[in-house]
Amino acid sequence: MITYNNIVTALNNFADNHFFIKAFTHGNIEEMDLEKDGSYPLMHLVYLGANYDEGTKDYNFEIYLVDIPPTKVDKVSYQREVISNLEQCVEDLLADLSNGFSIFNENFHFDTENASLTPLEEEGSNVLSGVALDITISVPYTHDSCNAPLTGVTPTSGDCEDATIKATEGDDDIVTLTTVASGAIYTFPKLEIRQQDASVQGYGRVDKRFKLTNADITGVVETVDEIQVTADITTPSGILYAQILHTVDTSYDTYDHGWWFINRNSELRNPTVSNPATIQMLDLAAADPYATLKYDNVHGNKNRFTAQDGTQTVAAGGVIEDHLYYMEWINTFFAAASQTTHYTDAEADTTDGGATNHWRLASATDLISIWDYGDSAVYNSLFPFTATNIWTSDRYAPSSTNSLYSWGGVAFSRRAGTATYSGCYCRRGTW
Repeated sequence: MITYNNIVTALNNFADNHFFIKAFTHGNIEEMDLEKDGSYPLMHLVYLGANYDEGTKDYNFEIYLVDIPPTKVDKVSYQREVISNLEQCVEDLLADLSNGFSIFNENFHFDTENASLTPLEEEGSNVLSGVALDITISVPYTHDSCNAPLTGVTPTSGDCEDATIKATEGDDDIVTLTTVASGAIYTFPKLEIRQQDASVQGYGRVDKRFKLTNADITGVVETVDEIQVTADITTPSGILYAQILHTVDTSYDTYDHGWWFINRNSELRNPTVSNPATIQMLDLAAADPYATLKYDNVHGNKNRFTAQDGTQTVAAGGVIEDHLYYMEWINTFFAAASQTTHYTDAEADTTDGGATNHWRLASATDLISIWDYGDSAVYNSLFPFTATNIWTSDRYAPSSTNSLYSWGGVAFSRRAGTATYSGCYCRRGTW
């Protein structure tokens, strides 16, 4: 049945959707003249009580529609205009009630003969002008036991109306799930989430909104009793490594940093892992935080730097694995006579018998990833590097004849490429 609260909500919706009415309130008549609101025209509802008749319940209301005149206007003329405008709002309301436009979506009875209109001017803190509508809204009421939630009161099957079970679908839509006969019992079904092997992975609420992460939904079967979702749930796997920044996109010579960015960018970037089991990072609470991982590496230990067999022993000219950035390093320097020779990658490729990812001269960002500026050395003793001048693959951008080098391992500077400095090779990981 329609309740007092249903009617208040319906009238509030009418006011909200009406182009002319700006606010809705309800309560005692003294609460209508509200300085705290300030939105006019205002629709105010006063509940006068209800009467019970044969087969009906009659709700009695006073509905005030009022406006406040702006300052420095003819109050008499404005009152006449306000009354005329708000009378039309009342007629909009009566039309909506009588024709079932939007206020009620259930069965009800309304008799226009019970409606009367009175013009008003209220002198208060605000000078309110408008109209007052006396109205009675009648709804069916049969005095039956179906509305009595009392211990010992059990309606006989068939005595009450059938019940309609509804649920939300999506964000707003309401759908009917089923109709339950009078006296029957209805149990809300579970929402079963199943994999393709039919094994149940969990349960949700009766509404049909759900989210599966890292899963491919392969089928949905909906019945009155349940919704079955078939999905392939991907097991997380792999390690997502940190990424060294490579943004140098101008090349001055073959195999410089810009050339790698343009021609072999894929060998500068770590592989994409869509559903990683581990997002690798440093353990900053460890005694050696820059060389200790928070999670195990591929060798089953937490050493950031290892040999290719996972140990801490690397022979001269061997490979060091960096398990934070997914990088490999040759653990010895080579002598570079000039910047025209220190870009060559063929020499280093032969050092490891060739590789899927080519060796390259380390860039400034590569060196920064392994260098401990507090100790003027690399983060780990597997690197036999000393504080020395080390060429990078970065040109000094304003001058194509100058290159960046690590000056004493603690800073970077630029110099013409005729100097004889050391260099070191690195590449993206291959494990």
